[in-house]
Amino acid sequence: MNITSIKNHTIMPGTALQALSAARQNNNYNTNNQGMEFANIPMMGNVFNIPMSPSFGSRLETYNVHKPIIKEGLNELGKEEMVLIIHGGSFPATSETDTGYGSPNSTGARKLIDFMSGVFTGIQLGPGGKTKSSDSSPYTGTLFSSNPLFVDLEQLTTGKWAYILPDEVFEEVVAKNSKRDKAETNYSYIYKAQEDALRVAYDNFIEGTGDKINTLKREFEEYKNADINDPWLENDAIYEALSKKHNMDYWPLWDDELDKNLMAMKDTKEGKERIREIQTEYAAEIDFYKFVQFLYSKQIADTKEYANSKGIKLIADKQVAFSDRDVWAYQNLFLKGWNLGCPPDYFSEDGQDWGFPVVDPEKLFNPDGSLGEAGEILKKSITKIFKEHDVLRIDHYLGLVDPWVYPEGKTPKAQDGSGRLYSSPHVDELKKYSIIGRENVDAERIVDNIFNHREWSENDYVANNLTEEQYNKYALYIDKILLAAVRDAIIDPDSLAALQDAAADTTNPKRAAKAQFKLDEIEKKVKNSIIAEDLGAVTTPAKLVMEKMGLNGIKVTQFMNAAYEDDPYLPTAFKDEKQKGYWYMAGSHDNEPLSSWAKKIVKGAKEGDEAAQSQIDYISNYLYKNSPKYEEYKEQMARDPKFLMQSVYAMMLKSDAKNIQVFFTDLFGDERVYNTPGTKPEFNWKVRPENDFSSQYGRALDDNMAFNFVTSIKTAIKSRHEDERA
Repeated sequence: MNITSIKNHTIMPGTALQALSAARQNNNYNTNNQGMEFANIPMMGNVFNIPMSPSFGSRLETYNVHKPIIKEGLNELGKEEMVLIIHGGSFPATSETDTGYGSPNSTGARKLIDFMSGVFTGIQLGPGGKTKSSDSSPYTGTLFSSNPLFVDLEQLTTGKWAYILPDEVFEEVVAKNSKRDKAETNYSYIYKAQEDALRVAYDNFIEGTGDKINTLKREFEEYKNADINDPWLENDAIYEALSKKHNMDYWPLWDDELDKNLMAMKDTKEGKERIREIQTEYAAEIDFYKFVQFLYSKQIADTKEYANSKGIKLIADKQVAFSDRDVWAYQNLFLKGWNLGCPPDYFSEDGQDWGFPVVDPEKLFNPDGSLGEAGEILKKSITKIFKEHDVLRIDHYLGLVDPWVYPEGKTPKAQDGSGRLYSSPHVDELKKYSIIGRENVDAERIVDNIFNHREWSENDYVANNLTEEQYNKYALYIDKILLAAVRDAIIDPDSLAALQDAAADTTNPKRAAKAQFKLDEIEKKVKNSIIAEDLGAVTTPAKLVMEKMGLNGIKVTQFMNAAYEDDPYLPTAFKDEKQKGYWYMAGSHDNEPLSSWAKKIVKGAKEGDEAAQSQIDYISNYLYKNSPKYEEYKEQMARDPKFLMQSVYAMMLKSDAKNIQVFFTDLFGDERVYNTPGTKPEFNWKVRPENDFSSQYGRALDDNMAFNFVTSIKTAIKSRHEDERA
């Protein structure tokens, strides 16, 4: 048996079975410096003996030195994935490289990856599309084009890029950043400054000579001509050229009707002639746009390789919406007169009128079931994502299976004619697209509730009696577009077809069984490569598709309602075998920090709020009901938000959830709100960790504000042990 000594602390790897056996026989307790008792159980990595006293050092040192023990503790708790959520613009920098916007390709990002390695298994990024000059929200970015702000300028000053960006240009960008070292983005500044710097790099690239430049130029030509970049790269570059011409990157305000409708007329004589004119007149502008996309493509490939070498997966985030650029390029593929939104829910009493276009269902698939033009484009966008990332999170999964749509100029309320695109046989304008019929809907109840202003729920729409044919129609997008693209990324179609043929070979059972085993493993990898964001109200068809397809959704602790035993966000929900692969988190980018939530719960309980008290009662019972200090812990939780917050982390770890996500503000104990849905973009998407994020984490650990892995693991394992003994 290998024995590793870290600062006089002996670590003896064991097995889960040995640990549990020892736990049942062990009645000794020790107390950490927070006054919380923990069983002295010889677990894997001896996690209960990790010292936390000042004599050992700071808690940050404990985290860094004891990563192997923390990892073993997570394994003991059955945690397969531990993922940090941090959007691209929020990555830290260094003081010398802080341009005002983060990048997953930066030196700061690599330092964060190093910090995470050994404990975390993945980084979930935000959507990576190009955003507008007037809106920093990543959820309005482009379908294909990557955000130029994620090109790391520092790299362009090095020999790897033939020094195409002069040091003094880069240094000036950093020096003029008024938010330097202030742990927030400076979007309006960097949007223009980044483009100016990239234009200098492009000019030097075009004019440069030498072996390195020539190699890069050959790679650039290959990139422009690659099938995966056709036709989106040319379309988006032409849009950029026209935006410069019209001094406006919002095409509905252009004053040239032909330019506004160019891609809708691309197959006409007039359209073809206009496209050739633009390609000639704006050749340099078009090439520059493609060059920036080339830079990002190479940099993200290097980032993925580096992250993977550290045991970290890159997880993309795909929004359900479309950017202005996409709408212009594919406007013939959208349903006229309808927008995508959200019905009244947790975040908005009136619903959310996103204003995004809705893909025409008749353009997704052809009558024979093959992909239509819109289906092909959407599949290509997913293929591109998997070329650059390992896993994909689908934002608003419901919008793919059963989207909520509302008439242009109206509200997203049902009273204004809004409804589910594929589940509204009672709405005259939508019934042609409805997969279900009136026999699936309590139509009288809906009409009565809507027009008499009674309490209404969108779940009034759909009954639980879908036929297999109806289910298959709801599942088409997921099966034929999303999962098909993932399968193509994992195994080429010819090899997949060969395996399928072999699995169907009744003349050779052994060969068929071997092929089927490989197919099952591929399908498992496909399903685990998707995270379906299913927060909020999810309709019966969407739930059924998730279950039958075996997709993993998300559960947020802040959404749990302890008053209901069957609440889907309680930690006990993961006891269901189908739910164990779901992702558990304290909060996403749309939630307030857990610290703020905990303060509200404690304040509410003190003021006699029953809902707040029920949360405290539930968490106390879940974690400490069999502890000899149950009453003490419960009382502490009711008065100490920090204790409540750390208990929530322990609750997540104790649960049977295999996968855990942590938003970066919660990890670093940052109390700033990242995004408040429905508010103006200038108030959102700004927060970043400090450039010296490890010191920030250390301070927050010492103040019990950060996610303390050691304490949470100890609490979770001890709670399981006490439950076993009870």
